[in-house]
Amino acid sequence: MMNSQRGFTLIELLIAMVIGLFLVAGALSVFSSVRATTKETTSLGSLQENGRFAVSVLTSDLLRQGFWGEMGTTLSSTEFKSLPAPVAVANDCIGGGVNNASIPSNLGYFRSLWATLPASQEPMNCITDAKIGSDVIQIKRAQSEPVLSAEVVASDYYVKSSMVFSAMFRGSDPEPELTGAKIWPYQHLVYYIRDDQIGGESVPVLMQGRLDNGVMRFDPIVDGIEHLHFEFGIDTDSDGNVNMFIPTESMSDALWDHENDSKIIAVKLYVLARDVYQDRDYSNNNSYQLGNRTLTFNGDNYRRLLFSTTINLFNARVEQW
Repeated sequence: MMNSQRGFTLIELLIAMVIGLFLVAGALSVFSSVRATTKETTSLGSLQENGRFAVSVLTSDLLRQGFWGEMGTTLSSTEFKSLPAPVAVANDCIGGGVNNASIPSNLGYFRSLWATLPASQEPMNCITDAKIGSDVIQIKRAQSEPVLSAEVVASDYYVKSSMVFSAMFRGSDPEPELTGAKIWPYQHLVYYIRDDQIGGESVPVLMQGRLDNGVMRFDPIVDGIEHLHFEFGIDTDSDGNVNMFIPTESMSDALWDHENDSKIIAVKLYVLARDVYQDRDYSNNNSYQLGNRTLTFNGDNYRRLLFSTTINLFNARVEQW
């Protein structure tokens, strides 16, 4: 007697296929969700890293703005026993005001802190590619650690200072003779944003210019920094407290030059970080408040993260070191 054999009926096969499709669809949904979450997490991690690095660099230099070694007074050309020839600086960055090059002159107040909101890509004579609408800032100071006479480099600039006397000199010039003075390397720094092309994308980059071997040189220091904005805390009555914060575009020559006993004693810093690459599955309809400025991006495909901090300029408050 022959044994009969049975397979799956058509209905059973269809039911199995439907169940299989549901299982595959569920797996694909989970995979897609994990992939999207991973992409967002990676993007936010990169934004955090780049933004915090930019804030750290700018904060460090602003904290040391106005540091001139052991000088017992604020910096001005009248406080120096000698000054180097300013014509020696190649590609010098000259900001607003009558005395705002790398090296102090004998004309007017020497600005060790200055900023501008560019209306063109050339806000200073040394910059041709600035991002319009993002602030440019200029900082001048001595470095934190003194050097020995034997460590002086011929093409660099230095501040030699004691509590009583000070001088600025180039390493190739004779070292000023000041009793009890130390030698501090001199820094002139400029920060701004420019747009670069990376992998077919237009990527905003934080640029740093620094006085190095007698030349202002510029290098990118971190990608994905889209906007800088500064507001300056002004003490108008010499009581050591901020009376008002004024955005870069509203700062006057009198405020930059500390006229009428006013001082810049704090800076509010805003840094807007942007993802380097677009995410076509993401639409940015957020608005970002950078002090008095509101930025929107009309639903583009870049994630962004806003950082802000307030920096007290302690060197503007002290009489001596």
